Amino acid sequence: VFGQVGVQPGGLLVLTFSTSPGHSYRVDFKDDLDAPVWTSLTGAIFATGQQLVVGDPGPSPAQRYYRIEQLD
Repeated sequence: VFGQVGVQPGGLLVLTFSTSPGHSYRVDFKDDLDAPVWTSLTGAIFATGQQLVVGDPGPSPAQRYYRIEQLD
């Protein structure tokens, strides 16, 4: 579940989402929902707590779509 979305100075987009400890997650994005594939923003991230924070350093388009995938 997405928790918060924010922008830090310099344009870094920060995504916070809920996790279950002991599971791995990956964040993917698309700049166009009609695009056939998602692009990985991160590799596998192992959750040790109730939430993870991920930064997207370069969302240049006017809109970007994200999904969080639990890998295990």
